[in-house]
Amino acid sequence: MRRLISADINRIMHKKLLWVCLGLGILLLGAAALGFKVAFVWDGSIFAYAMSFAIPFLEFIFGILTLVYVYGEELRSMTMITAIGRGLTREKLILAKFLDTVIISVMINGVMALFIFIFQLISGANMTQGQGTLVYLTVFTGLYRTLGYLTTSALFLFITWSIPLSVLVYSAFNLLIPTAFLLFTDSTAVAVLHIDRYYFGSIAGMALTDFVLGLPAEGAALYLTGFLAYIFLPLILMMLVFRKKELDF
Repeated sequence: MRRLISADINRIMHKKLLWVCLGLGILLLGAAALGFKVAFVWDGSIFAYAMSFAIPFLEFIFGILTLVYVYGEELRSMTMITAIGRGLTREKLILAKFLDTVIISVMINGVMALFIFIFQLISGANMTQGQGTLVYLTVFTGLYRTLGYLTTSALFLFITWSIPLSVLVYSAFNLLIPTAFLLFTDSTAVAVLHIDRYYFGSIAGMALTDFVLGLPAEGAALYLTGFLAYIFLPLILMMLVFRKKELDF
């Protein structure tokens, strides 16, 4: 399994589009900082807001790339069937793909966090400890949220064997569902039953808020709840679905 993960990471790291998007993402972070610096009285709070504004968009783009590169290309090239034919169990294959996702996502978010730190120094934002905590917790929460969306979307990929549908599910988690909650804020389901609180993005947001407010135990409990419901459970279901999937060797 380690050789498979190593080969996957090496393959993905040679994707030119990934590096182009990463470069554009860094430029977007810089542009956001510059734009807010010109438009507002510059201080650490404005810098933190600018970064919090740009990070979710970058997470969305890199999430789609990760989904396609980690899962989609394997499905299209049938490499996973070859790995299974050589003795790798289906459960280990699913776990390897998840670890691929974790490694790629951590690397991308690590680069973003590094350049946020550099931009802060260059721009003279002088964030306070609280503002810095907010920004870097936003990066971490974005990583956490992306892993949940990717794992759940990958489950649909293994159910339907459709790359476009899994991308659509990932896009729905990022765009359509949050928009629907905003549009129907006054509906019974949202206003009274609070179904929006069970949405992974809301769980991640509430956990981030708890940490910022100095409530680490509550925040950690929410992170754990989201992990079990949107990462661990989909992984188990993926293994069960893939175990029953008929493959042509």
